[in-house]
Amino acid sequence: MSLLLKDWKEVYRSHLYWIGSGMIAFVSLLILWQVTHLQGDIRFSAALMPLFRINLYFVPFMALIVSSMLVLQEKSQRTLFVLLSSHFSPLRFLLEKSISIHLILFSMILSSYFLVLLISRLFLQADFLPFLAFLLSILALSAVFAQIGICVGVAMNHKMAAFAVCLLIWAGFLYVYDLVLIYVIPGIGTDELFFFSLFYFFSPVHAIEYFLSVQLGFYPLDRNSAIFNQVLFRSPRLVLAANFLFWAGVSIIISHLVLKRKGIRE
Repeated sequence: MSLLLKDWKEVYRSHLYWIGSGMIAFVSLLILWQVTHLQGDIRFSAALMPLFRINLYFVPFMALIVSSMLVLQEKSQRTLFVLLSSHFSPLRFLLEKSISIHLILFSMILSSYFLVLLISRLFLQADFLPFLAFLLSILALSAVFAQIGICVGVAMNHKMAAFAVCLLIWAGFLYVYDLVLIYVIPGIGTDELFFFSLFYFFSPVHAIEYFLSVQLGFYPLDRNSAIFNQVLFRSPRLVLAANFLFWAGVSIIISHLVLKRKGIRE
């Protein structure tokens, strides 16, 4: 609880909360307004996938920056040294810090989209279930990248270095990863489709986007070809859960090892 209050004060004092919430709400309403010319109940659901893809450009980066900077703030204020030297173990610090950062980011996203939902009902027939799937996808996206950002904050010692690493991670998942996939696709045979599928859904962006696409009805799993069925997993919820657990687990393990090795010494 003490870490949550401290992090909340830091985010509120730096105006990151209002900047992030305002950006999310403004962009979301702008995208939803573009579909007002469509007819029927499908128009709200049709805007959710473009809205998710627009969110890919700033929600992961925002989560990376906020989480890494909050951890670096503990280092610069020497509170990390005090916590690890007293009653906090490295694992306890990571778990409490993760919960604190996730709650702050979740409150930012939920408050923004609650406002978006209220305003969008004035000019759109909002469907709650597709919007709930979209909201869950955005929360999962922020949670995965926030956990990676915590690992960056633990490993780095300077804010500019952490910012550069966050930028590389964001660009890597959004651009470089797809370029690598495009490069290897021509050499993929039918016997290698399963391993290609694992590599494809290794990216949290692809795993979360696949989950949302199925929930919104863009990927009907019962109408695919035999080859396409070898690429896609039949349970998008399992793909989402496995991807989140993998990245959260790897980030916590790496952060824990780094803290045990150099946290108290520094």
